[in-house]
Amino acid sequence: MKIRHGFVSNSSSSSFCVFGTYVPKNREKDLIKRVLGIDLDKTQIIPGCDCDINRDELQEKNCKFCPMCGAEIMKTELVHPQKGWYDKLEDVFLELGLDAEYYCEVWDDGSNCPGDGWYIGYNYDVYNGTDHDKRRSNMKKSEIMKEIENILEKLFGKDVIIENYSGTHGS
Repeated sequence: MKIRHGFVSNSSSSSFCVFGTYVPKNREKDLIKRVLGIDLDKTQIIPGCDCDINRDELQEKNCKFCPMCGAEIMKTELVHPQKGWYDKLEDVFLELGLDAEYYCEVWDDGSNCPGDGWYIGYNYDVYNGTDHDKRRSNMKKSEIMKEIENILEKLFGKDVIIENYSGTHGS
C-alpha cells in the first residue's frame, strides 16, 4: 500500500477533502465490475423482431433480415442497463463505511486531484470532523484513517494508492 501525506486545505474555500483513493472516469466500468459484479459491456443476443419465423433456418441460409418485417433476425443488446448503477454503487460503499462521490470539473488551481472521477474514502468536509456513522464520532482521526485504509485494501488490494485529496469542484 502506498500512502501519500501532504498539505490539505480544510478551509471554507475547499468543497471537498477526502482521505481515500481515486478512480478516474475511464476506469469507472472496472470499478462497477469489482464492487457490484456487473459487467456493463456484457451483451446478449436476442430476437430482432416479434415475427413468427424459423430463425435458425434463416441464419443457416445466411439471411440477416426478417423476410416479413425487414428487421434484423437477431440483435445484440447490453445485459445491464447503462443507468441506475450509480445509487447502487454509493449504497455498497456506505454499507462498507465509505463515502463515495463522483466529482467532475475539478477546477481549483490549488487542488491535488487528478481530475474527474470517483473519490472513495472518508470525506472530512461533509461531516466537519464527524462521520455519518455514529460509531466513528468518538474515534480519533488516526483511527478512522487506519480503518479506511483497511477497508480500501480489502476492496482494491494492497497496492491501492491512498491520499488526502482536496479541492473545489463544479457539478
